[in-house]
Amino acid sequence: MTAAPPNRGWIWYLVVVAVLTAASVTGLIAYNLRQQLRPDELAAARARWAEHGPRGYNLGYRKSGSVTGAFEVEVRAGKVRKVTDDGRPLEAWQYHYHSMDALFDDLDRLVKMRDEPGGTRIYLRAEFDPEDGHLLQYLFSDSRNHNSVQVLVQKFEPVASDATPPGEPPG
Repeated sequence: MTAAPPNRGWIWYLVVVAVLTAASVTGLIAYNLRQQLRPDELAAARARWAEHGPRGYNLGYRKSGSVTGAFEVEVRAGKVRKVTDDGRPLEAWQYHYHSMDALFDDLDRLVKMRDEPGGTRIYLRAEFDPEDGHLLQYLFSDSRNHNSVQVLVQKFEPVASDATPPGEPPG
């Protein structure tokens, strides 16, 4: 009698599992990379904002993560007039950090930080309004130092009357 050949079916099973695992990991990495904010997307949204964004608006947004707060911002004639953080008024010198343009500046800084050599562990995703380009939300995560910030625009109301306040020069 001859001995039965050894059963090697388990090897094929492990090979199939390994290939499927590699395909799943590759698919997830590709999906996450496609979601990353690209500099050209940011530039296009900023250009839409510059061309179609109102010069007067009320903005409400929430930051959560390593930086937190609920901000209410009034912008008139392109200038920030009032900012509150969780209902507390901020001082005038802090106003310029809270306009839509300031949020774009933050995103620009984060994109540059991510694209530096060694910045590959930073995840940055953002969504913009297709009409005027204003920010809807962004998520930033840096796994090197465990910092994360999410900004969610909860209110964006263009103001119909964008007249210059009394006693101020136009522009």
